[in-house]
Amino acid sequence: MTWDDLANQVLDKVLDTFDATDAVYYPSDAEEFPIRAALSKAYVEVAVGVGAPVSSMRPIALVKLADLDRRPLPDDEIEIHEIRYRIIDSQTDGEGGLTLVLNRIGDDDE
Repeated sequence: MTWDDLANQVLDKVLDTFDATDAVYYPSDAEEFPIRAALSKAYVEVAVGVGAPVSSMRPIALVKLADLDRRPLPDDEIEIHEIRYRIIDSQTDGEGGLTLVLNRIGDDDE
């Protein structure tokens, strides 16, 4: 068994542990396809710059990079629990997992 096989098994367990659900991924340049995603609405993003740190809460989804044909692009979307989100950032964990930072469609102005 290779390292990638082990990492893939761990990611499957993580997704199961955090109640991953069936979702639909909408690439901006291709047809949509099904994917599993674990949604968290309590991710706190902290930006540190000049002055006081600023934090905001954003929903995130954990997915397996292997389930995607490519890294997410701006304007890709995902639908989880019948709610559509725009992907505003993606962060790889270096082991095959990908955190998608989301913005609920319709909440773009917030």
